[in-house]
Amino acid sequence: MNQSSLSRSRWLHASWFALAIAIFSSLWLVVMTVTGWYRDPGRMEIALAVPVVEVILLVLACRQARRDGSTILASVALCLVVTLVAAVLSAGFAFAYTSTRANYFNDVRQAHAEGLRRAGQTEAEIATIMATHQIGTPKGLALNRFRNTVVFGVIGTLAGVALLAIGKAGSKGSKGTR
Repeated sequence: MNQSSLSRSRWLHASWFALAIAIFSSLWLVVMTVTGWYRDPGRMEIALAVPVVEVILLVLACRQARRDGSTILASVALCLVVTLVAAVLSAGFAFAYTSTRANYFNDVRQAHAEGLRRAGQTEAEIATIMATHQIGTPKGLALNRFRNTVVFGVIGTLAGVALLAIGKAGSKGSKGTR
C-alpha cells in the first residue's frame, strides 16, 4: 500500500469516527427530548452516556490509526481532529435542534431547579445557581456541547494513547519471556 492510499485510509477512518460521535450525541439529544427524559431530574445522569461513548470511540480511533500505520503522535493528531470535527457537528445540531423547541430551555431550567430542591438546596441557593446557569439558549447549549466534546475528546485521546503505550510495553515484555 502506497503512502497516499494509507493516508486516505487514515482520514476515512477518522471521518467515520467523527461522524459516529456527532451522530450519537445528536441522536441522544433527540431521544432525551422525544421521551421527555430531559424534564426528569432523576434521569439527568443518563446524559453521561454521551461522553462515555465518545471516549470509547476515540480509544478505538487511536487503535485504528495505529493499525493503519500511524505513529503515536500522528494518532494523537488524528484523534484531536476527530474531536474537533465531532464537536462542530454536534454543536451545530444542538443549536439547530433546540432553536426549534420553544419550551426546551424552560423545561430544562425547571428540571434543574427541581433536582436542586431534591438535593436539599434552599430557594435562595437555587436562585443563585440558576442565575449563573448559562445553557438557557440554543447558542449556550451549542457552546457547551462544543466545549464538552473537546474536553472528553482530549480525555479519550489520552486514554487511547495510554492504552497503546501499555499494549506496546506489554507486547515487548511478553516477547522476551517466550
